[in-house]
Amino acid sequence: MAFERKDIIINTFTDHANNPAVISPDSRLSFCRLGNAVNAASEKLRLIQIEENEPVAIIQNNCVQYIILLLALWKRGAVAVPVSTRWPEKLIKESLYSIPCHKIITHGKSEPKPNDQFTLFDLNQLVSLDIQNNTNAGFISFDPDRAVSIIFTSGSTGSPKAVLHSFGNHYYNALGSQKNIPFTAGDRWLLTLPIYHVGGLSIIFRFLMNGGTIVIPDEQKSLADNIDQNQISHISLVSTQLHRLLAGEKDVKKLKSLKAILLGGGVIPEQLVKKAFGLGLPIHTSYGSTEMASQITTTRPGDLLDRLLTSGQILPYRDLKIGTDNEIMVRGKTLCPGYIWGNKVIPPVNAEGWFRTGDLGFLDSQGYLVVTGRKDNMFISGGENIQPEEIEKQLNNIPGIEQSLVVPVTNIEFGHRPVAFIKSHSNHPDIENIKKRLKDILPRFKIPDYFLPWPEEKRSGIKPDRRFFVNLAEKILNTAKPD
Repeated sequence: MAFERKDIIINTFTDHANNPAVISPDSRLSFCRLGNAVNAASEKLRLIQIEENEPVAIIQNNCVQYIILLLALWKRGAVAVPVSTRWPEKLIKESLYSIPCHKIITHGKSEPKPNDQFTLFDLNQLVSLDIQNNTNAGFISFDPDRAVSIIFTSGSTGSPKAVLHSFGNHYYNALGSQKNIPFTAGDRWLLTLPIYHVGGLSIIFRFLMNGGTIVIPDEQKSLADNIDQNQISHISLVSTQLHRLLAGEKDVKKLKSLKAILLGGGVIPEQLVKKAFGLGLPIHTSYGSTEMASQITTTRPGDLLDRLLTSGQILPYRDLKIGTDNEIMVRGKTLCPGYIWGNKVIPPVNAEGWFRTGDLGFLDSQGYLVVTGRKDNMFISGGENIQPEEIEKQLNNIPGIEQSLVVPVTNIEFGHRPVAFIKSHSNHPDIENIKKRLKDILPRFKIPDYFLPWPEEKRSGIKPDRRFFVNLAEKILNTAKPD
């Protein structure tokens, strides 16, 4: 979407000069100091010949320097390309080749190794925290159509896609979020999501526009202790993080002090939502995508349980409709210009200007979105359509099951059959009881043939990698039939 040609001026560095901007375990920067650090880093980027519109990869865990670098790249007119620190070297190379991106800023990493394709720069040599608190940090002016980021997303299948965002996409996403969940001077948002994920990057724009404070957690302490010791007011969580916090009585008390808990990264299990609501926690369920620069729908402050069991209502600056095949379709000021491949930008929309998300759902009578699954997750077993998320929803409602994921495995008789991975409180869950509960709710053909333990190996990303689980299930079942 082309925006009205009027630059967006960010005055936060002067309007909130003495307020805390970023707090980490070892540093504390006011907006004035942050602005001075950004100016200094931008000059160093000029000296190493970072050009306007040039994509620059960043491979780094969340830290103060990362935030300064992002702002300095944007001030310079470059395009930031946050890359997952969990990716193997081969995937990093392939993804950056596809953009193409040849410059990488990192800290203490040797992957990918420098060669004819890549030039590596040390983050600590480009960004310094030893900056004088000058009185004039200045402002940054942005053309809303100017490209500022490329975020890689793989969805459920296929290689990572490079999603290009303009400043306007992020700006209007943050503006719409602000109208629903205010985040202003005096508030503190704990940065629990990685910046290379759009959910983490979106918090940078919220603080930049509204003068709230970002707090980078101390990894040596629990999330609950970080909340308590930093007087956190806002936090973003995925279901695993929420589950762990709800397990401790003292942790729940700390969560009650928050103004807002934004839940995302996939559908949150009903039992978690019900438990959090019953404890009086200020939760917001949501639905979003990388292509839409983060949130699309979110529940409102004060929504009751029946509303919180949905993904909320459409936020300002977005449009949403349900297609004839129940696919969720979106558009608006937050929708990205497209995917980068080589020197081309491939638009993500159909002839009518809608982006087909690949997710399935419906709008209830009050306009709240209910997400039922993904089109590309559905498979056929003996001529019957099976949506894995339907089975997962019922599994997650069984006491003792923390998380589940259902995948198809090849079957000679039926084509495919469902297999469930479950993470439970017990090392030896009662499988027969689980099957019995499912038989009371689901038709027989949707009952998984096998129930496998959740793998100990950690997978990168906010959402479980279904391809990994499909391959693991096939490997386990081909090696030895489980009990």
